[in-house]
Parts: sequence; structure tokens; C-alpha cells
Amino acid sequence: MPRAFGDWRTMWVDPLDSNRLIFGSDGGVNISYDRGKTSHHAYNLPPTEFYAVGVDMEDPYNIYGGLQDHDSWKGPSNGWAGEISLADWVTVGGGDGMYNCVDPTDSRWVYNGREMGTMWRFDQKTGIQTPITPRREKGQKPLRFNWTPPIALSPHNPAIVYTGAQVVFRSLDRGEHWESAMGAGINKDTRSYDEWADGEIPQYLHVLTTEPKRYPDRPYHYAREDEVRAIGLPFEVMLEEGDVVGALEPSGSPFVLLLDQQGTIL
Repeated sequence: MPRAFGDWRTMWVDPLDSNRLIFGSDGGVNISYDRGKTSHHAYNLPPTEFYAVGVDMEDPYNIYGGLQDHDSWKGPSNGWAGEISLADWVTVGGGDGMYNCVDPTDSRWVYNGREMGTMWRFDQKTGIQTPITPRREKGQKPLRFNWTPPIALSPHNPAIVYTGAQVVFRSLDRGEHWESAMGAGINKDTRSYDEWADGEIPQYLHVLTTEPKRYPDRPYHYAREDEVRAIGLPFEVMLEEGDVVGALEPSGSPFVLLLDQQGTIL
């Protein structure tokens, strides 16, 4: 179908007129009356898929969302005329928009990413987007990011950024440099991306926690099958379906967010 978005997800054929087709894709809905030779895009329908939503601390606050196949966007929570229109939204990241974390002390800094681990730091003051994807030295095992790898900022110091593949990474300087905050070996699948079948996405889950507010250096304890791990600071681990995870923190109330490969909360 010419001039259509692509990434088709569904199709309907009119049982009374097989020339009339309706297609659903990552770009919305297209209608054809000539068996797909030409089509009309239904601009009056605003369907979209947000992987994750974030906010800043401005007044009024702004909303940030990562859209499937349509970048990351920022829009106001209220408009000057009492309504919010399409013209009020601006892009703050590219690719399949995923997580957007904004520095709560200075909304100039936005951290976001796209599918499979690509990350940026976006400076809203200058408009400069800086790549900050964690890398490994040549010769080391390749990183295996999930489709929607989360991003987390420390509640004690928002310049400290976290993300994770089969290891957890922490940056102490807004993504300029990364260190491994947790070792490898969590996921049993050791294949690199080059060894995955075409179109296949790693099948594992994410667990993301925050630092305890009162005792940021006190470790969490995670149980996986018969194994117990003691790990300090916030982190994300990859688990296989069926694994049981529990969090224990006597001094606070950490939360645990469990996602599947599409970013759906389980």
C-alpha cells in the first residue's frame, strides 16, 4: 500500500465488498477502497501506544511519553487557553520511544531511550541530544538489552542514572561514564544479538527497584529459586518466566515493578 506507514498489525476485509479494506498499523488506521492500491489515513482517530509515562516538577508540570515507533514526546498538563492541542507537544527523543526520566531538581535534563538499549541525555535548554548508551570493551561479551530497558534516577542524587542489560549499569555523572553495579550471570541465556533468530526478542523480565529513602546504602535481598543475592542500591535484574522474586527492606517501603518484554506491568 503506497504512502502508508507500515508495520501492519491487523486487517479487515469487508465481507460485502472485498475491495474495501481497513488496516491497522503502528501509524494508525488506513482505509482502502481499491484492494490496497491507494488508501486514506484516518486522521480523525488518535490511537497510540505509550510504553511509559514520566513527569517533571515544573508548574504546571509537563508529561513525557515514549510512543511505539513514534519517538518520545513532551506535552503540558494544562494549556494557556484551558485545552491541550497537538501543537503543544514536542519531541524529546527518537526511535521507539520508551522511558523518559526527568531530573526533579532541574528539568533541563531528560534521560530517555529507544528499543534495545540505546540511550540519550537531552538538554532541554540547548536542544542538544547526547548519546549515553552503556558500552563494553572489545572482546567482552556483548550486552543483551531487552526491548524496553528501564531507566531510573537516584532519589538522593538525580545525576546518578541506572539502566540494565544482563548486568546493571550505574552512572555517577549523568551518563558520561558507566560502571557495572551488578555482575553478569543473572540470565541463563548467553546468546548475543547476532545469534538470535531474525525478529526474535529476548524473553526475560525486568525487576526495577528504587533506593531506600532513609538508608540508600543498605542492600536489598532478592531470592531466586534456592539462591539469595544481596545487592546494594537500586537495580534491575533479568528473570525468566516462572522465577519468584521477593524484596525485603526493614527500614523502608521499596516498590518492585515487574514488566514483560512489551513493557506491560504484570
